[in-house]
Amino acid sequence: MVTSFVRQSCIATAVAQLSEVLRLLRECYAEFLGTFVVISFGIGVNNQVVLSDEKDGTWLSINMAWGIAVLMGVYCSEGVSGGHLNPSVTLAHAVYGRLPWRKVPGYMIAQFLGAFVGAVAIYLLDYQRLRKADPDKETMYHNFATHPIPEISNLTAFYTEALATGLLLLCVYAITDRRNRSPGTVGTPFAFALMIMALGMSFGMNTGYAMNPARDFSPRLLTFFAGYGSKVFTENGCYFLIPPDIRTSDRRCHWSRSLRDSRAGATSTRSFGILTSFVKC
Repeated sequence: MVTSFVRQSCIATAVAQLSEVLRLLRECYAEFLGTFVVISFGIGVNNQVVLSDEKDGTWLSINMAWGIAVLMGVYCSEGVSGGHLNPSVTLAHAVYGRLPWRKVPGYMIAQFLGAFVGAVAIYLLDYQRLRKADPDKETMYHNFATHPIPEISNLTAFYTEALATGLLLLCVYAITDRRNRSPGTVGTPFAFALMIMALGMSFGMNTGYAMNPARDFSPRLLTFFAGYGSKVFTENGCYFLIPPDIRTSDRRCHWSRSLRDSRAGATSTRSFGILTSFVKC
């Protein structure tokens, strides 16, 4: 009797653990798919505008397409994983208790991998045009990753990314706060899309508004493997380190956790803590 009970208990535990693993894999796949969609649309419009010499698109269409890319990416993943699509968002969610820490590595790996596969898909799509426009592989890698304009320093570039990413997280928390005037499950993806469009139109000039380590690093890595050389990493004094550094800056937000749930607007207050900690970087 006791042996049978122990056996059943072990089986139940194993089934529960397997179910948890499968659930996590499903969530990671949703993050992979959503990020793949975002990068495919986003880098796709970058290439279309540049390779057509702005005959088939403009800076406005780039911002609109990136916003719609986020809209589609969230629709592909929100119901399963929450539609983070960004390691910075995943880390912030973990810091403030919205996501278990054990899920963070899987989510982030899925996001970086989804961004890489999305970049590969667009590189293959535009390969002939890219080779024709840049046979020596000197410039077209700029279409895939973000790069600062020559007129600004890396410090200004860092501040641009920090401020834009802080506003991104502030808006994400405000939009998804159920105690706030939430747009609801249908309106939330549209709010995210409008947010990305506004951030691009307001902060895109200096750096191309990466605001997402996966969006910048994975396509940059693809261009390195595609033969564009180490300059994709060393250009502008190793600027490529700046967008990922924004991710680690999230850890500076711990001081605001003391405000957790202290009143009805606790989530919005914590979001403001994220923003101010970025500005202090």
